[in-house]
Amino acid sequence: RLYAWRHKIQKLHKMVQEQGLISVTSDHVKDLKRLLNDLAFFIFPDDKAESWIRESKINVALGLLKSGASFGDDIKDMASQILDRWNQRDFAPSALTVGSDLDLLSDESDVEEADSANTGNLAVASSLSGLAAHLMRGIQRYRNTNGILTMRLLPNADKRQADVFGHNGLQVGDWWPYQLCALRDGAHGSRQGGIFGRISEGCFSIVVSADSEYKDKDTGEELYYSGTISDIPHGDGELPVLTNATKSLVLSLIRRKPVRVIRRGPCELKKAIYPRCGFRYDGLYMVAHRDLVEPRSSERPAYYRFKLIRCPDQPSLESAK
Repeated sequence: RLYAWRHKIQKLHKMVQEQGLISVTSDHVKDLKRLLNDLAFFIFPDDKAESWIRESKINVALGLLKSGASFGDDIKDMASQILDRWNQRDFAPSALTVGSDLDLLSDESDVEEADSANTGNLAVASSLSGLAAHLMRGIQRYRNTNGILTMRLLPNADKRQADVFGHNGLQVGDWWPYQLCALRDGAHGSRQGGIFGRISEGCFSIVVSADSEYKDKDTGEELYYSGTISDIPHGDGELPVLTNATKSLVLSLIRRKPVRVIRRGPCELKKAIYPRCGFRYDGLYMVAHRDLVEPRSSERPAYYRFKLIRCPDQPSLESAK
């Protein structure tokens, strides 16, 4: 994956050099943000980080992003953080101070001025400023040293722990504009990750995106959810290495523990089960089964996909919309 990421960065950089900044689209920037975010959480095998970085030359590609502002200051800052960490021999997976949440980088620039018709931002008109203040309580918006707008949860915020099985005080249909708000209210324990759990206890919650790259089936009552793919390579005929997040889902399957499901928009009309924007709590699901998926392309590793079934005796999903 390091080689693939290096080639992608170099390809985009070459395009800018040949065609100019006018060739840079929002999709290019979004892809780079996702790539850098994945790289920040990359798991290097013990004592191999420096050799992997040197052989893949991923640091050279990051240097192209750090040295120029062709893709914006946010991209430059994200690349700088990773390189600075590596230069200090810190290779542990870690969130970026800026850009760890893709929604925050692409959508959350001006909450107060958001248009109520804009499904990518918080759909709150000026007349609903009181509701917006309630939804954003305990969260501070600020500009970092590079002038980039970001968010953080205040240390004294009234935060509910999310490492609890069950509804955890939530009601089906509860909605948040950003994942950080769901974290504050104990719906999901990760600011950016899609799976929150512990390998010793199980999975507490998952976030399901309408635009998931896996194109998993979701009928509402039944949901197919793909586990995270490990960065540790496996040979032909070997099973993929389970990440800790995927292990927590496996344990919930074995121990029959309920999982909170949060659906994330924006969505297309054909996926009307998802919210038009933001994050919505859709209740408890049980992990019923898992399958090994072997992608047709040899460039992608195998991964596990889980089948979840919605628990009975809950408010309908129709009522949650």
